[in-house]
Amino acid sequence: MAKQTVKKDEPKGAAASRDSVGWGFWLTCFAVLYGPAWYLGYRSVYESDRDGFVPWVIALTLAAIGAGLLSMILNRTLRSRAESAKKQARHDKKKQAKK
Repeated sequence: MAKQTVKKDEPKGAAASRDSVGWGFWLTCFAVLYGPAWYLGYRSVYESDRDGFVPWVIALTLAAIGAGLLSMILNRTLRSRAESAKKQARHDKKKQAKK
């Protein structure tokens, strides 16, 4: 097993903040969005196509795109918060060095 290195400036363990979400979050969002996406797909096709695979394919596509968009938005939010925290920490460090 490879050793994990921790930088001096980074917090350890549970106190460390997350800067991104992973596939688990995407899969959870996909599972939550699949039901409404299937209903939307089922209601938006012709009656003759409702018994086939069309509503299922529409649901898979809409749920995957929706989960991807939610993951992307959350990742960008978390990363911008992490960047602003790093900038604030550098600013505070420079302030303390001047004193």
